[in-house]
Amino acid sequence: MPSARIAPDQRVGTIKTVNEYGAELVRDVGHVDLVVGTQKIVADLEEGFRRIEEYAFPLEDARAQAAYGIHSAVNKVLIINREITPGRITVVFVDEVLGF
Repeated sequence: MPSARIAPDQRVGTIKTVNEYGAELVRDVGHVDLVVGTQKIVADLEEGFRRIEEYAFPLEDARAQAAYGIHSAVNKVLIINREITPGRITVVFVDEVLGF
């Protein structure tokens, strides 16, 4: 029996870090809009991973503990090197602190 796959047509979200060459985000959607605070821009992937582990994760873990009584974790990190479908991903940088 064939399986049906359901994916949203559009995803709006934010991410924990952006480097000069790519960004982490979810996949399998028709169009992705990311709204990113400029404080998340880093020089390279190494600095991006360090920012996730040393800055964003501890803040998110504290938030999850306060809100849900459980710890958070860095479970998935996706890196986009390029997009072959023109216009599929839109990144809007906002010059204010958004999230961690």
